[in-house]
Amino acid sequence: MTAPRLIFAAAFLAAAFAAADAVRAKDNPEEIVGPAQCAECHEKSAHIWEKTRHAIGFEEINRSDEGREILRKMGVRRVKDVDSPCATCHFTTQAKDGGKPEIVAGVACESCHGVARDWMEIHGEFSGKEEADETPEEEAARWHESEAYGMLRPSNIFRLAENCYGCHVVPNEELVNKGGHPPGSDFELVSWSQGEVRHNVWYSEENQPATPERRRILYMVGVAVELGTALRALALATERDKYAVEMAKRANNARQRLQKLADTLDLPDIHRLAKTAAKAELKLNNDEQLLGVADELIIQGAAIAARRDGSQLGAADSLIPGEDQHKGEVI
Repeated sequence: MTAPRLIFAAAFLAAAFAAADAVRAKDNPEEIVGPAQCAECHEKSAHIWEKTRHAIGFEEINRSDEGREILRKMGVRRVKDVDSPCATCHFTTQAKDGGKPEIVAGVACESCHGVARDWMEIHGEFSGKEEADETPEEEAARWHESEAYGMLRPSNIFRLAENCYGCHVVPNEELVNKGGHPPGSDFELVSWSQGEVRHNVWYSEENQPATPERRRILYMVGVAVELGTALRALALATERDKYAVEMAKRANNARQRLQKLADTLDLPDIHRLAKTAAKAELKLNNDEQLLGVADELIIQGAAIAARRDGSQLGAADSLIPGEDQHKGEVI
C-alpha cells in the first residue's frame, strides 16, 4: 500500500474509532444536552421522534414483563436506574447543571448523533452570521469542526451505522447469557432507517426517502458494519454460550450477505471487502484475529463509502429491502 493510501486508510480508521468513542460517551451525562434543546431548532424532527419506538420505549419498557424478568435475573431493581445494564442503549441519561445523573428520555437525539455539549453551538451558529450570509467554505469548516467534536451527521453513513449497530448488536455478554436478553435486533440499516425514524425534514417540508444511490450505500455499509460489530462481540465473548453462538451466527450471516453483494456487483473493492471477511475464523479465544479483521473491514468499508456515491451499485438493488420491509410507518 502506498503512503497516500496508508494515510487515507488511517484517517478512516481514526474516524471509525471516534464513532465508537461517541457511543461510549453516552455514559457521560455531563455532556448530554437533552432532546428539549435539540427540539428548539429541529421541531419537525422532534415531533416525528416523539412517535417512534425510540421515544416511547421510555415508558413502555417499564411495562414489559420480559424486561422485568431480565432485571430479576440480573439482580437489578429498577429499569430506569442510571447504573442498570439497560441505561446505555435504552435511555438518555443527563446530569442537568452538573447535578445528579438522571434518565430523561428514551433513545433520543444524542443517542444517534453523538453527545452534543461540545458541538451544539458550533453546528447551529452559521459561522457567526445569518444563514444566508455564510459562505460554502465557512459552512464546510463548521461541519468539519462539529464532527471533530463528536457530531455524527447523516452524511457520514459509516460512522452513523457504527452507532446504530453498537446497540442493536447487544454489547453485553452477561446480559444475554445470564439475563436472557435477546442478543440483538433483527436490524438492517436500510429497512430501519427508511421507516418511522427517517425524519428527513431539515432541508424539505416532505419526509423524503433516501435516494436509490444512498440506499445502496446504506445497504453496503450496513452489511460491513454488522459483520465488524459481530466479530468484535465474538472476540470479547468468554464462554461458549448463547452470546458467543449467536454472534458467530450473525457474523456468518453478514459474511454471506457481503459475499452475495460482491458476486452481484463484481467490483474489485467490494470483492476485497468480502475476501477480508472470509479470513475471520468464527471461534472463541481468537480475539486477536477477529479484532484485526474487524478493523480491516472498517478501513475498507469506510473508504468505499467515501469513494462511491452509489451510482455504480445499481446491480445490488435486488438485494436491498423494499418499502414493504421498512420498519414502522413513515410519520
